Amino acid sequence: MTNEAFMTKENLAYFTSYFNDNQKNGTISFDSFCTLLRDYKGISDKAVLEESLKELRSANEKKNSSQGITLRQEEYFNFLNTVLKDQAQSKNQNDPEMEKLFKSLSDKEGEYVYKKKLSDIITMFGLPVNLNEFFQPVGGQEQLNFNEFCCLFQAEKKDENLRKTFTNFIDKSSKEQEEKENIKAIYRANFPIKYYGD
Repeated sequence: MTNEAFMTKENLAYFTSYFNDNQKNGTISFDSFCTLLRDYKGISDKAVLEESLKELRSANEKKNSSQGITLRQEEYFNFLNTVLKDQAQSKNQNDPEMEKLFKSLSDKEGEYVYKKKLSDIITMFGLPVNLNEFFQPVGGQEQLNFNEFCCLFQAEKKDENLRKTFTNFIDKSSKEQEEKENIKAIYRANFPIKYYGD
């Protein structure tokens, strides 16, 4: 089973097709993988992409022969998720709304958000969120620092018409008038955070 935490149905289909078209004997070269991502329009931060590719190459050169790095399909999707996770993290780290959300959920020192607290909020509001998928990017960690917290969300493009945000889920469950007014204020502020597991 492939790790598809950071895949939409559309880019999953695109990446699967690319793998199938470029594979030889069930593997694809790391160079082809790099070409795919350098040409992919969904990559917004080229410097972060190059750093991700450098780290992946370095970590895998030792395991592969002198013939070059080749990726089986599962490795290919795991590598894709690493790159897409790094992209989301990079965007969200500079997002003031993300920082505000983190601070409102964090411990007294403002250093960590606890997975249990976030799970409890999702459960309390009855949000239609698969918690295993939602927390997949951070694995079994219980304390999430800001960078790790940022990995759970995808930053929306400002020109996108339909916003499926984390707060949309809360809005559907809000019963109190004050809560609804708070949510409307967040919408007016153009809250740009999208949950990946949708």
